Order: sequence, then C-alpha cells, then structure tokens
Amino acid sequence: MSILKNITEKVGQKKNKQMKVHVGEAFYLWELLVARYDSLDKTQIYCEFINDKDFLAIVKRGIQKLKSQIGKLENIMSDLGITLPNRPPAKVNINNNITIVKDKMIFRDIHRGIQGYIDLHTRAFKSATNTKLRSLFKDYLIQELDMAEKLVEYGQLKGWFLIPPPFAK
Repeated sequence: MSILKNITEKVGQKKNKQMKVHVGEAFYLWELLVARYDSLDKTQIYCEFINDKDFLAIVKRGIQKLKSQIGKLENIMSDLGITLPNRPPAKVNINNNITIVKDKMIFRDIHRGIQGYIDLHTRAFKSATNTKLRSLFKDYLIQELDMAEKLVEYGQLKGWFLIPPPFAK
C-alpha cells in the first residue's frame, strides 16, 4: 500500500469518528441542557413540598431521567467543545414547611413543562441533519411523549386537571 493511500485512509477514519454539527444543532444541545438544568433545579424544590407518596415517586423517577439526560448532553457537548452552562446546585435544602404549595399546582406546572419539552424536542429534531443528534433528539421526544402520557393518566386519576366548560354551539 502506498504511503499516500495509507495516510488518506487514516485521515478519513479520524474525520468520520469526530461528530460534526451545525450551529443550529449546537444551539439545541445548549437549549436542551439549560432546560434540563432548570427543570432539575425546580423539581428538586418541588420534592420538598409533595405530599402524595405516589406522585413523589413519579417525580423522583423523572429526576433520575433528567440526571441521565444531563450527563449524556454534557458528554456530547464536551466532546464537541461546546461550553457548558453553569450547573444548578446538586441538592436543594428547604427549611420552611410551606403548606401553600399544593401537589395539584406542582403537577400542573410539571405537566406544562413537559408540554414545552415536547415542542423543544420537535424543533431540535426538525433542525438536525447530524444522524446521531437527530436520533438523540428523536429518542428524547419519544421519552417525553411517554412521560406526558403517563402523567396525564395519573393527573386524570387524581382529578388534578381543570375541566373546561362543555362546548355548546
């Protein structure tokens, strides 16, 4: 094998191993990570106020999912050389027992957050041309849809949704 061919193959292999992204994909990686940081921070606070044990278990599973996704996004962004945003505190300590914060309010806020994530994941997926990132964004969208579906069922069971008035023509 000629030296030039050997060098060309090695350079080609290195190029293929390094993921390349466009500015839109980098933006959505950043947005998804910042959104998860914010959600993790707020959700950890909510855990201090939730009374319903089943709902608390659901929320804690969501926290574990957030932490897993945060780790994956941080690794991808580090590999790409994208500066990471500041992390939220690892743990939240609340000293006051504030009873005004109700499970129903927390549920509805988390539900609205998930709806926003569905939109964000959809936009990220639509913008991605990188195969690995498109697959990641699609996986996150499907996971979010699954969580939304389970949360809606739980909220209906608990009666935590506002019932809109019937439409009469």
